[in-house]
Amino acid sequence: MDHLPEKPTLKDFQKYEIDVCRKRGFENQSRSDLFAHLVEEVGELAQATRKFEKGKKTKEDIELELADVFLFLVHIANKFDIDFEEAFRKKEEVNKTRVWK
Repeated sequence: MDHLPEKPTLKDFQKYEIDVCRKRGFENQSRSDLFAHLVEEVGELAQATRKFEKGKKTKEDIELELADVFLFLVHIANKFDIDFEEAFRKKEEVNKTRVWK
């Protein structure tokens, strides 16, 4: 699957990411390296957000950084053999029992 369907599911994103990582040579990255890359991308998103607030970045800059963060989350889920949708649903069931202020 080297392209995404028009309305992809999380499973579609996970399958897509596996193929893309193989093609780009990223399939052998360690879990700790992936986490470090995720942190770097979150930092870039934070920086773009700050600059956006000052009028120095655009909404598109935010979108692109957010997509990078998402891709690394998907890649990490795949590295741990985690069904991202299932994990999300489990966590939301836990969240429903919490008291939110």
